[in-house]
Amino acid sequence: MISMTVRTRDEIPKVIRKAKRANIDSIGRAAAFTRGVMKRKLSKRKKPRPPGQPAASPTGRAKKSVLFAYDRRSDSAIIGPSHNIVGRSMHAHEFGTKHKGDRFPARPFAGPTIEDVSPKLSQFWRGSIKGN
Repeated sequence: MISMTVRTRDEIPKVIRKAKRANIDSIGRAAAFTRGVMKRKLSKRKKPRPPGQPAASPTGRAKKSVLFAYDRRSDSAIIGPSHNIVGRSMHAHEFGTKHKGDRFPARPFAGPTIEDVSPKLSQFWRGSIKGN
């Protein structure tokens, strides 16, 4: 007669902790990647770019204003131009609205960036949960 003894360990809490930590790291890397692509779309030049193309800034403030932050409550990242650095001007460029009495043509950069990087974002979670 053959007998067998099997022992199992319940490591579900450990897996959940590792998954949460890996998700935070992956979201941070994905947000940093998206921010980099967004910054590269903006340029520093004296003349404005044509409508439909990403905005240009003579001082480079638009490029420097693109930041990202991880929001722990919603478990997501916020990416875009900082209001403290450029105010509402980038909103006017993105959507083509009025700013300080002038009508800006739409020069979107954030929306097209999200469309460009969305197929690549899943790669940041690949292999993020490792054993031990």
